[in-house]
Amino acid sequence: MAGAGRNELGPGWLASFAIVFLLIVAGFGVGLIAGAAFEDPGLLLSHLTGRSEDVPLGERPELQQPEALRPSPAPTAPDAAPAPARLPSSTPPPAPSEGFVVQVGAFEREAPALDLLRELEALALPVYLARKSDRARFKVRVGPFATRDEANQIAQRLKREQLLPTWVLKREP
Repeated sequence: MAGAGRNELGPGWLASFAIVFLLIVAGFGVGLIAGAAFEDPGLLLSHLTGRSEDVPLGERPELQQPEALRPSPAPTAPDAAPAPARLPSSTPPPAPSEGFVVQVGAFEREAPALDLLRELEALALPVYLARKSDRARFKVRVGPFATRDEANQIAQRLKREQLLPTWVLKREP
């Protein structure tokens, strides 16, 4: 009778814990997919239909910008006022109307998107912010490029040199 008042754990607690854990993991997975489908249905659809391509992530080398991509210093007059800072456009550049872009980030807030945009502008890349509505994320995209191969080359370079996640997408009009 010494153990009659004690509450002992039986083998059922482990099964209960395992079931709760699996439900949490499944819920997280469903939420992740539903969130991606809500934010950018085209991206999810292209991935599910096999139109997306994996770009291997390489080791991060020493980041040195090639000489061809370094902007040349512009001559300035001694008394000239500094040029006003160019604000990034929230719409893609006008030409070409067809083509491909490389998406490198999607942010809830504008500040981190602008930080990444400025980093990529410093590398002399054609980068812009895309946002369809006030509820949509701030998407940082590089391009447009005339061919998917050209976009894939830039995507590979960004993964290898900047360690950025990349998605090659057909440019939306």
